[in-house]
Amino acid sequence: LDARRRFDTDPDWRTMQPRFEEEATRIRTEAGNRITNPRTRERWQPRSDTAIASAFDHVRGRQDRMRGEHEYDRYEGILNERGGAYRNATDDATREAILQGTRDTIRLAERSGVISPERIRDFTRRHVYGTIEADAMGRRDSYAALLELREGDERARAPSSGNLSELGLARIQSLMP
Repeated sequence: LDARRRFDTDPDWRTMQPRFEEEATRIRTEAGNRITNPRTRERWQPRSDTAIASAFDHVRGRQDRMRGEHEYDRYEGILNERGGAYRNATDDATREAILQGTRDTIRLAERSGVISPERIRDFTRRHVYGTIEADAMGRRDSYAALLELREGDERARAPSSGNLSELGLARIQSLMP
């Protein structure tokens, strides 16, 4: 139990499991050596194993949550960089490549298995749809672009200023219901 508490505040999630196993084995051995009666030690051992397994499950769960947070932050940084590159891209082919890279990165994050499905949906909402919307809002005719994105305004078919690229127009139309 003491080992479990120590690992509740341990920030080093990468080595948590082997360190816990080592400490739990040491504590179990020391405690078992203090029991002088062989029958008592024999009855104590299965209860000790159960307590250690329970504590290990708790530590492993914390390790998994910390790993998930670390991976989420890592992918968030990558996706933020891609969003900035998308908004700064000068041509449609570059934008399309960056957007495809963003989708691939999100799929990779999903396959990692440590980021929750809710957070994967959030990545898609913010880094695919949000990036396209932010790019449209950066245009000179940003009000029309926002209407095109959110409400399917007719101006999506004929932008009022002509500042919307063909690829941008296609992306906006794909977002409309």
